[in-house]
Amino acid sequence: MLVAEDININEAAFFGDIEELTSALENGQDPLELDDNGSNAVHKAAANGRIAVLEILLKDKSGINRADVTGCTAVHLAAKNGHLATVKWLVNNGGDIKATTKKGRIALDFAKSTGDYDLISFLRNCENIKTNWQACK
Repeated sequence: MLVAEDININEAAFFGDIEELTSALENGQDPLELDDNGSNAVHKAAANGRIAVLEILLKDKSGINRADVTGCTAVHLAAKNGHLATVKWLVNNGGDIKATTKKGRIALDFAKSTGDYDLISFLRNCENIKTNWQACK
């Protein structure tokens, strides 16, 4: 059994371990605090397609567009790794598809590098809608 000091919110988010994640939150760990690598639990969950973790971490939607040290948001990271369902969840919960990284890249740029037609189409559709994010389904 892990003790509170052994629980790491970032590892729990990365692996999708809901029990550890819940314990970390109950012990006061901040899901938006950047770790030594410059990312947080939200970034790790998004990059690994962990929607159930994101639902817990982003209950109030604050921090959904917080960037890591490279300027990547959760939407960028989910798109970069080809997680269409995660990108959709993030966008429909306030994730900004127009956010730019420090190198000027948007989520669609990352999606193109995956070659995932459905992901690219989804982001292009959202880009065209611009004002009604809920229509991006």
